[in-house]
Amino acid sequence: MRMIGLPVMLAIGFALAACSESKVYSVEELAGNDDLIVQVLRECNNNPGELEKGPNCQNARAALRTMNLNKSGPLLRRAEGK
Repeated sequence: MRMIGLPVMLAIGFALAACSESKVYSVEELAGNDDLIVQVLRECNNNPGELEKGPNCQNARAALRTMNLNKSGPLLRRAEGK
């Protein structure tokens, strides 16, 4: 029974690890897609402790810095639900 349990547990662990991975968007992808950057920023705002230092949150903030204020301001407000 032990020999069967170990492979099953490993398979479950690998499956869970694969599910938790999300696509990492580049600064260029985020800067070019208003809906995507708002979605990523909302996720970051909803879970700052876990996500704020993640690559998508950092890339979304970097994308905002590349935009002019007339565009980034409204996107930030949308992401904050205002």
